[in-house]
Amino acid sequence: MNEYSFIADAMLGKIARKLRMFGYDTVYESNVKDDYLIFPEVHTKRIILTSDKELFNRCRKKSLSIILLNKKTEFENLVTIFLSLKVKYIDPNLSFSRCTVCNGLLGIVDNDNIFFDANHTLPKLNNIKELGNLIYNNGESFGLV
Repeated sequence: MNEYSFIADAMLGKIARKLRMFGYDTVYESNVKDDYLIFPEVHTKRIILTSDKELFNRCRKKSLSIILLNKKTEFENLVTIFLSLKVKYIDPNLSFSRCTVCNGLLGIVDNDNIFFDANHTLPKLNNIKELGNLIYNNGESFGLV
């Protein structure tokens, strides 16, 4: 389990998915209101991620853990997160341990326990290389493949 967990504002869906890919517990809803993020029940033990300077300033005044993401690319924003937290490396054993859609923990199952959820649409893939290309090259490449 990674030591950090996050809650991302409505503008940071792609960042939330990437953090989940790296194994970080990241709450994200595309229609969440900024005021919801600052309720104690929501942000307790979570670092708020935002690109909204006004929300950032409000959270700072309340001494909440928050990181402002104002770089041009997702890659630069991820670097900002990791540098802010002094993360030196991503544990490969935790990568792909969370669902990028719902944030749920993933595990290994046998063929008898495979099921499909209507909320998780996956493309048909012929091999694991295609999965890697889909994950890392869909949109912006992070140079990890």
